[in-house]
Amino acid sequence: MVWHDTAYFDYVPSVLRPSPGRPLSGAVAPGCNDTGGDPPSPTRVAARAIEGLSPAAALLYGHRILVASGYFPRVRHTESCRITGPVALTARAHPALGFFTVVHSSGGQAVDVFVDADTHITGLSRHGVPYIGEGQRVRIDAVHCGRELLARRIVPAGRIVPETTAEDILGADWRGGPSIETSARRHGWVTAGVAAVTAAVAGGVLVLRRRPGAPHRS
Repeated sequence: MVWHDTAYFDYVPSVLRPSPGRPLSGAVAPGCNDTGGDPPSPTRVAARAIEGLSPAAALLYGHRILVASGYFPRVRHTESCRITGPVALTARAHPALGFFTVVHSSGGQAVDVFVDADTHITGLSRHGVPYIGEGQRVRIDAVHCGRELLARRIVPAGRIVPETTAEDILGADWRGGPSIETSARRHGWVTAGVAAVTAAVAGGVLVLRRRPGAPHRS
């Protein structure tokens, strides 16, 4: 969904307990052009705000929670995976849904960093909600959570990057119209977005559901 030039994606449904707020005008669903050709025009859809949360960060489409890229609404609680030793690193963040990816300098490998209610994000927010933009350089204090990292503290380690727009993610042609180059770009972003959603749901199980035999984190 797109609202006010911001793209929203499905969030892991179990981490928020929303109360529907006021209706939001101007929300649209971008047309799908998976079969090729020019993308069709967007379709108007009904969206609502979430009580106590800026719609710039997250909103409701029916009973589905949609969150804008880079935002981290507070998770009320999480089940624990097995927590091991602390780690500190500075890297550029590439946000997904409920987590972000960094490239660990020690091995050059991408690592998922999850955010929960005990994560303190300082100096990085928009509209009263923690926000980490694409490519934002951050300093992270974390603990190992299985094969991933669970952030305990995140602060900026470089200039604050601009907010991501719908065009940044969906391409310049998302409103419909011919453009071979931008259509290709849009298809690439959509493919990446689907992968991010899949990873968020699959990876989120490590944080949101207790592994059999794993102790609860205190």
